[in-house]
Amino acid sequence: MTPHQVRSLLAVADLGSVRLAAKSLHRAPSSISAQIKELSLELGIDLFEPVGRRIVLSAAGKQLLPSFRQFNLLVNDITQEAQSIAYEPKGELKLFAPSSMCIYRLPKLIEALQPAAPQIEVLLTHEPFDYVRALQHGEIDAAIIMETEESEQWHYHYINDEDVIYVCHPRSYQKNSTITRSFIATATHHYRP
Repeated sequence: MTPHQVRSLLAVADLGSVRLAAKSLHRAPSSISAQIKELSLELGIDLFEPVGRRIVLSAAGKQLLPSFRQFNLLVNDITQEAQSIAYEPKGELKLFAPSSMCIYRLPKLIEALQPAAPQIEVLLTHEPFDYVRALQHGEIDAAIIMETEESEQWHYHYINDEDVIYVCHPRSYQKNSTITRSFIATATHHYRP
């Protein structure tokens, strides 16, 4: 029993005609008829019977129809799984990220990546590290950064908006201090490590 034979049988059963089944499967009607005949011989039963100028499923064909459908689904599942194995990403992903991201955010992302791409090994690098030079020389594949200005030489994809909060002890905070909210916003916006 071959997948082609079962697909031919299902097409004839669903469409009610060898000619229509052949058209839907892009085969010659004689090929469809031959596959059904071979399958019937292999199983030792008539799967179709003539009714006038048409053929319809025999009692045995009707009884086996659910199993043929399961067989076809299983063949499709195996084919898809084989293709995903053949084209599954594999190798190393060399990634730069800030230390805090490596500790708090990336472990969950890497864990989520594992079922989808188990053949990928993620190699993390964190500061102090010149990720720009490393990207230019192909030493890393990507970087997760927290800068807001984009360079023309890279492709950017925003992952998440994240607030950075300045916190101090109440005794350290003075209303006349030079460290105000506007100072912090301005200083951190222009700061480049």
